[in-house]
Amino acid sequence: MRKALFAGACAVACFGLPANGQEDRWLLAASSELHAEYIDVETVSTSGRRVTAWVKREYFEPYTDEAGDTYNREVMRVRYDCQARTMAVMDVHQHLDNRVVWSGNLSSEAPVAVSPESVGEGSLQTACSLIPD
Repeated sequence: MRKALFAGACAVACFGLPANGQEDRWLLAASSELHAEYIDVETVSTSGRRVTAWVKREYFEPYTDEAGDTYNREVMRVRYDCQARTMAVMDVHQHLDNRVVWSGNLSSEAPVAVSPESVGEGSLQTACSLIPD
């Protein structure tokens, strides 16, 4: 089930940085053997110990999910709770090269705990480091 897949929030990735000069807006947050994950610093908003931002996952090879969709990039709006160590994926857009494969709103999904030593934890830590002092 697609929502269950995104609830895990750590098993996907994307391909490369844009070639149009937007490299500076995407901060590398974490990576694995499957993908690299970037936070769009231009979209970061904070409220107390919560951070919301667009996150891009770029797969090193095309990825096929449980629903049968194959893509090499995901762009997601994610809310991180730095105190509770949870994250909630609110919107998802999956792309294969420059073609949209699937897009959806998951705002009704409950936040999930971030696993230690995971890509999700790296992204949580990076997002939380962007909270102003």
